Amino acid sequence: DLDRLIVRNNNTTNSESPGGILVASARSVSLVNSLILDNTCANGPCGAKIVTGQAVAGVDIRNSTIARNRCPAIACPMAGVLIDNFFSTLVGNNAFHENEGTQLEFAPVNANAVSLRNNRIDSFIGTPAENVGNIVALNPGFVDAAGNNFRLRPDSPLLDTGDAAISAGDFDLDGNARTNGRGRDIGAYELPYQVFADGFESD
Repeated sequence: DLDRLIVRNNNTTNSESPGGILVASARSVSLVNSLILDNTCANGPCGAKIVTGQAVAGVDIRNSTIARNRCPAIACPMAGVLIDNFFSTLVGNNAFHENEGTQLEFAPVNANAVSLRNNRIDSFIGTPAENVGNIVALNPGFVDAAGNNFRLRPDSPLLDTGDAAISAGDFDLDGNARTNGRGRDIGAYELPYQVFADGFESD
């Protein structure tokens, strides 16, 4: 399992490799509560490339934020995440934001095993068997994406809209508890709710 990672500002000029995460082996892969940000590559995908063999049990990406991955030299057709997997694939409760070109590509042999659930995502390639609860074309409500702060504002549409059935472990990328509020938040960060504001006891 890859849990609570920050993979940021990596670069490759190899046309076959991503700038971010590369997995090319016959094993299960799980990426959870992580931030994949500002990675660059020659041709895409630049955020992550997960290519597994026939012996793998499954691939899942959960409660992560994948943002602004790109190809500086050319226009990437798909700069986000590529998953080429033979068995079950789950992409759930993730925030995809401003990756160049298409955000996500499924290239599975068994399309019936792909589940895309409760993500903030504008575009993807492939036909997942399950495509439910995804948020499209809405401002994600990050605190300050331009300043690299991908935590959620109190008015974010990603608050409490994740699928609670998708396990995200006990802690988000900041070490805050999951879940906090009426439901699980989408992305790498859970907004910690404040029950009482400072000075609430003052007249």
